[in-house]
Amino acid sequence: MLRSAEGVRLPQRVKETFFFDRHFDRGFPWYFAQFAARPTDQWFVEVGPTYFFSKNALQRIKETIPQARIVVTLRDPVRRSISHYLHVRRRGLTDLSIERAIEAFPGIVNQSIYARKLESWFSRFGRNNVEIMFYEDVIGNLPEFARMLVGYGIGELSLKEPHKRVNAASAPRSRFLAKSVELAVGKLRSASLHRIVEIGKSVGLRDAVFSGGVLPDARDMEQGLSTWKSDFMRDRMALERLIGHAPPWKYD
Repeated sequence: MLRSAEGVRLPQRVKETFFFDRHFDRGFPWYFAQFAARPTDQWFVEVGPTYFFSKNALQRIKETIPQARIVVTLRDPVRRSISHYLHVRRRGLTDLSIERAIEAFPGIVNQSIYARKLESWFSRFGRNNVEIMFYEDVIGNLPEFARMLVGYGIGELSLKEPHKRVNAASAPRSRFLAKSVELAVGKLRSASLHRIVEIGKSVGLRDAVFSGGVLPDARDMEQGLSTWKSDFMRDRMALERLIGHAPPWKYD
């Protein structure tokens, strides 16, 4: 949808540059080179799923783009934690149960605690420059999402093209192969050899490597997060106090 909008410039070689947290040392010439040069563009727009929990990203964005407009999408923390866990498994980085995987990858649950981090973004950029959306309100309601972005300063968005879910949950046939390919892709991207990665995707290499296995049972994963429910509930109440209305997810 964003690629269809007039006046919007998005990264072309990759979906996510990771510039403000991982690649800041490469400098702004490298960063701007990731975007297509179109003289009519008024907005640089970047999707950065790792920025929200990065102190470095928050500080660097504030220092270099002090008037940045921020859109934060929050998701039911149980669903987000499960998605994070499945993403780690898909890349071949673990085959542990979700309870054990949290010990090795604490971000699975820590990044599902939102209120304190959101308060930091409010403090730096001002409440009016940080738009909050809930995943549950957006999914399946693209027209409402489009209206929100238009109201936030983005030009008209097209809903004519079919939209499908990307990065849907899957499990690799071989953990060793998935991990090896993941490491190789990381090295290629570090060397700015994005074209090779995209060719691999286009011939179906990603689906062949990162899918075909058996996903963990959904009920087992939810049960594995049961000890975190009280933390998620406290964070939900803190979010309600912070933004003035309750998130759409609830717990018994």
